Amino acid sequence: MLKYICKDIISDNELSEINNFIDYCTNIDNYTYDFQYESEPLTIPSIYFCYGNNKILGVLSICEYSIDTLCIYSLISPEFRNNHIFSNLFDILQKNLKTSDSPYKYLEFHLPCTDNNFFNPAIFLLNNYNFKFSHKEYLLSYSLYEDSHLKNKSNEIEVIYDDSIQEFTLWINDNCIGGCMIYSSEEDNSFATIYDYEIVSKYQGKGYGKLGLFLILKELKYMNYKNVILHVSGLNKKAHNLYISCGFNISSLISVYIKKI
Repeated sequence: MLKYICKDIISDNELSEINNFIDYCTNIDNYTYDFQYESEPLTIPSIYFCYGNNKILGVLSICEYSIDTLCIYSLISPEFRNNHIFSNLFDILQKNLKTSDSPYKYLEFHLPCTDNNFFNPAIFLLNNYNFKFSHKEYLLSYSLYEDSHLKNKSNEIEVIYDDSIQEFTLWINDNCIGGCMIYSSEEDNSFATIYDYEIVSKYQGKGYGKLGLFLILKELKYMNYKNVILHVSGLNKKAHNLYISCGFNISSLISVYIKKI
């Protein structure tokens, strides 16, 4: 008998169960899965479980990707991938979206690009739910162990970090010229994820993008992070080239599928 549960926030025990479940699937599939979750409540439940014999057989989470987009992360036990568990979890999510006053307009699902057909069943399932291929994204990583780039200093730009909202801003005198948001997990604080890095348009083309990024990376190193990751669209060649020139390496290539809610 399968049991489906949705919750607003993950408890410590559930988080431990999820991590053990991810490790189990990783060992069976010989693939490292990316699974994220919200640490703060959304307007609808953000985590969905399927249990069988008091064990997790499937889990789905949603994270706020932007002000109008939710990103879906899901993992199903290898032995139960033909039991419609993902479909049932996703149907519960869709019902919650329809019955709530949700501000979100789009759902995103990220699938790794591989040389084999391992994810073809997932692609087939997404097509059945009217997800459409949108674009490819690069997952980039930067090791803060290598700090040769971070010796750059700037007396012109000041970097300020607001811990309450995990935001870096870049300043020249009293003018904010750009910045970014970061995300870090309380369970694994060895790495930080950079989101929405940008330089205000009138300050672009002056080298501030590269210099500002180095200053933020330097601050993250002082905060004892070991690695930094970020996503960049394959369509955004300018940003991609900036990150590569700053020493980021390509970790993987991801296909992005989008569905309008």
